[in-house]
Amino acid sequence: MWTHVSLNLDIVWEDVLWRALAIWQEDEHSEPVVLEKGGRVPLPADGGPDEALYAAVRALQGQPLQEH
Repeated sequence: MWTHVSLNLDIVWEDVLWRALAIWQEDEHSEPVVLEKGGRVPLPADGGPDEALYAAVRALQGQPLQEH
């Protein structure tokens, strides 16, 4: 089952720094699987929080998965 899923955004100047993290664990005795993606995308001019979120989600969908 999914035990944790998060998407964090930081706006730095005219860029959005984003990180997505998801943790899957079959049961309490198994090792958790940590899936992570992150990156930096430009924020549209005069972009607000909704544009930042949209830019991060588009980048998230286009990036390969990193499993730890």
